[in-house]
Amino acid sequence: DLLYEDQDSMYFIHVKNGFDGKLRDLSNQIVLSSTRFSNDKNSGTYEFLDGIINSYNSQSINTGNLIVRNNFIHSIQNKEIFFVMAFKSTLSVATDIRNNISILRSNIAKYAVIQCVRDMNTNMYPLKIFDIASIV
Repeated sequence: DLLYEDQDSMYFIHVKNGFDGKLRDLSNQIVLSSTRFSNDKNSGTYEFLDGIINSYNSQSINTGNLIVRNNFIHSIQNKEIFFVMAFKSTLSVATDIRNNISILRSNIAKYAVIQCVRDMNTNMYPLKIFDIASIV
């Protein structure tokens, strides 16, 4: 959904609204995306990334905010890569989800988060998880 880049890292951010069954979709999206990204990076062909860059650039041609392929490839080869699971829970108060997981009701969502963490830790890139409910 989003890409954020700083001097040392790149963050591939995937977002869903709600802490419910949609988290299963979000989890799958992250695992598939990171797998395709990893395959591209390891093979050096960048076919998947070329498709994303071309699609983005064709939609952004009038804004002048184009991705320069060589710069992007250089960044992914030289920066630390993170995938981010961001969701907007239905909590009415700002809370740290790690300490208050029992407040959230969806067992499907909880399982999806656990499975995604396992898959990402085992196979690919570090995963960061954020509840963006308290962001105004």
